[in-house]
Amino acid sequence: MPYGDISQISGTDAVAFNHIISDPKLLNAAMRGRYILALLLGLPNAGGYRAGELRRDFSFDKLEKDSGAQIELPFFSGQSTPRPLTYATASNVTPTNVTAKPYNVVLPWYEVVDNVDVPGVYMRRAGNDKGKIENVMKMFGTQLVEGYLQMMHNGLMWTALPSSSNFGGLRALISDGVSPGEAAYAQYGTGVGVLDRSAVGNEGFRSLVVKNAGAFSRIKLASWQQTLRDRGGMASIGIMNSADHAALQVQYSEKSLIRTPYDDLISKIGAPYFQDNGTLFIPDSVLPSGTLLLIDPEDFFFRGKAYDAMPDKPKVLEGETSWVHLQNNEDLWRAKIIYSFQTGIKPNSIYRQGKIEGLTF
Repeated sequence: MPYGDISQISGTDAVAFNHIISDPKLLNAAMRGRYILALLLGLPNAGGYRAGELRRDFSFDKLEKDSGAQIELPFFSGQSTPRPLTYATASNVTPTNVTAKPYNVVLPWYEVVDNVDVPGVYMRRAGNDKGKIENVMKMFGTQLVEGYLQMMHNGLMWTALPSSSNFGGLRALISDGVSPGEAAYAQYGTGVGVLDRSAVGNEGFRSLVVKNAGAFSRIKLASWQQTLRDRGGMASIGIMNSADHAALQVQYSEKSLIRTPYDDLISKIGAPYFQDNGTLFIPDSVLPSGTLLLIDPEDFFFRGKAYDAMPDKPKVLEGETSWVHLQNNEDLWRAKIIYSFQTGIKPNSIYRQGKIEGLTF
């Protein structure tokens, strides 16, 4: 590859860069310790797994190549009420007391951009040697992947609702909109597609939220689990701060409270875990101490926007990549990725999730 040959670096080598940033070894290394993000994206450290291959209660709903200007989530408010059918006239078969109405929650795409700059000296040393070019790209591509995944991990555990400037964080998606401190999360959606969880009549769209939960006990846990199951959920995964998880796991082990069977599917993401009453507990380094999220991953989703201009797209960093030579002020080769994605929760599933705060162990 001759120095300054933009046509080559923006063509063949741009495709090579796409392959590198979707390299399973690179991604698996970058995913270490980001267990819930690994479940969301389908990237276990052990390799060989894709989203949807976990059993249903552990699998996030994932669509890598969505399209359109926005994401629309249809849902029903209310229920239809069956009534006795009379045969006096044919018109009697027309229901008159249907209260279930279809609505849409509308979410915008969250679009981000990132660059990785490679000093020209590295590219000149590589010359026309494709192997050396790939090694240079791999070294700087690691930086790009790490940056994206750390941003996504932080955001997933943060308190932002889906918008054009944020993607959905679990602590905001799981809310009742009315408990102390929850009013900021009442409005789910944007524009003409907003679900107000705090509104009278929308009680069926409020998560289980417990504030100032106090000292952890298995009796409290069983009560929260049963509440969610009465609502139609399974509380299949419990997400905890890493230190809280370690402390609770020690308590369980010392008292021989539970016997956790080996779970090959969860083990593939490399997470330490234990199980109690059907909930599998996984640690997270970003989630604040004292917080426990009881969720059914199948009720949440990840959407990545497809870019038709890219014939060879990265598996996870699904975006539009350009790889150009800058020679105005600095001698740099720059790889840029524009990536649009969003996370959220299916509206009729909000009721089945739990957020417990103020726990001590």
